[in-house]
Amino acid sequence: MPELSNALLETLLEQVHSLTTRSEVASYIPALALAIAIVTPDGQLYQAGEA
Repeated sequence: MPELSNALLETLLEQVHSLTTRSEVASYIPALALAIAIVTPDGQLYQAGEA
């Protein structure tokens, strides 16, 4: 299993982003940013996207 890092989260977001662009969002729903943030029990913060 890869070690948790901001780079790993960026890679995951890139992979997920390709899935989110396959369809159209309803016109009455504003565009949302794709982001992820993880805080470990010891207080380490990892984030990617507009988190």
